[in-house]
Amino acid sequence: MPSSGKIKSFLLLKELKKLPSFYSSNVNIKPGDYLARTVDLYTSPGSVYLVNEDPIQLKKDYLLMRELEKECYEFIV
Repeated sequence: MPSSGKIKSFLLLKELKKLPSFYSSNVNIKPGDYLARTVDLYTSPGSVYLVNEDPIQLKKDYLLMRELEKECYEFIV
């Protein structure tokens, strides 16, 4: 995550679960939590696993996940 702050809403998982390649996730944040800027694996808020036999679909879902990631965090100001 390129920025930090207290999370007002977090919609990424809801959207990711709709992807054909979504397999599982391990996310450690929820609304109200403080999210520090991600700089390495230790500051990551979690992980998402995408799996698909079709490499084209897998790449498409991965790129979409990265785009959604930019929009899904709403911080309290």
